[in-house]
Amino acid sequence: MKTPQRLFFLLAFICLFLALLLQFLGQRIGYYFLESRGALPSFNGEDFALAKYYFETGQPDQSISEITKQIASLSPVEVVATQADLDRILYLYQNPKGQLGFLVLQIQSVWLSKLYVAFFILVVFGIATFVYTRFGEHPLFVVMPFANYAGLNIGEDLPAAVLDRVREIAWRSKNLKNVSSMIAENFDIPTLGMETDHGNFDTVAFLETALLFSMGVSNFPLARLVNSVRLWFEQPTYLVRGSFERIHNQLLITTQLIDNFQKTTVQVWSYEVPEEEHLHHSEIVDAVLYPLFFRFSKGLEANSWEALYALHVGIEEFQYFIYHQDRIHHLDLAREKMVKSLELDPGYGLAHYNLGLVFLAAGEYESAREHFLDACRLLGENKGAVQFME
Repeated sequence: MKTPQRLFFLLAFICLFLALLLQFLGQRIGYYFLESRGALPSFNGEDFALAKYYFETGQPDQSISEITKQIASLSPVEVVATQADLDRILYLYQNPKGQLGFLVLQIQSVWLSKLYVAFFILVVFGIATFVYTRFGEHPLFVVMPFANYAGLNIGEDLPAAVLDRVREIAWRSKNLKNVSSMIAENFDIPTLGMETDHGNFDTVAFLETALLFSMGVSNFPLARLVNSVRLWFEQPTYLVRGSFERIHNQLLITTQLIDNFQKTTVQVWSYEVPEEEHLHHSEIVDAVLYPLFFRFSKGLEANSWEALYALHVGIEEFQYFIYHQDRIHHLDLAREKMVKSLELDPGYGLAHYNLGLVFLAAGEYESAREHFLDACRLLGENKGAVQFME
């Protein structure tokens, strides 16, 4: 599909071409048919300016009516010349070739000015979209509905689900300070606090990418048309497409990152999830979203998106535990996810650090000490754990 500015300039060129063609036909073809039937009316005098206008715009009946009105007020000499003009118009009006000539002139008078106006408006829109394309900000990517071969009720709703998940991650990132202060109060160690990669995510930019489909997905043709037009006008840098499939009791999530301008596939991710009864849609959404976080964020400590994802899920479970300390299973899940993150990326310093906090909350101080030491070594800075160990 052509970009907006290319389409506007193309339509402007078509309008200009049609206007010039119509002007040529009116001046050449229209008058050719009229002149082929004899001499054209002279329309002498200012009193016949309106009649001349009607004649030149292909309205012979109006021209005849105007001349008839003026005859009564003319001198005998002028009546003779005017009657000759009237006879010529009547002859052309009744002749097939003359009628064709008038039709061409009428089409020219109606559409010529409209085509020039349309040309001017389209050029203005073309220049505006060109400037916007070159200097404006575009969505980084847009998540399209995924092809659903697994019978899941999420393929069409995925764009809206991604938007909700990004909002949740942005909220958790801001709320992390409150959780850190609660940890400090509980352990009486003000230097300790949770650390995460969330600060490296440009969640504002990520939210903007999903705004195209923020109203949700609808099966109504008009809603789909509106989304298509918005997608075409916004021209995001990348399109995210994919599919859900079932293969040997595994849910295969395939995600493609497509360059919208080069029309080429930049990267493909495949992720297999065991199909368990407790599989939540949020896990499927994260399997689509976190590779994008990893692809477009800078300064991340993790070496893979799976390790990044496992750590962040562990931190979310730890946040649940801090707010609801009677629910010990959240602490167990936090430990499980962070251990998995380290299995995927043993050199992930932030995973060591946050796992140390989990062990600290569980009262396993020696394990906490080991992970804090690893974190200090890998991150190359004091995270507050050294004071605790001393």
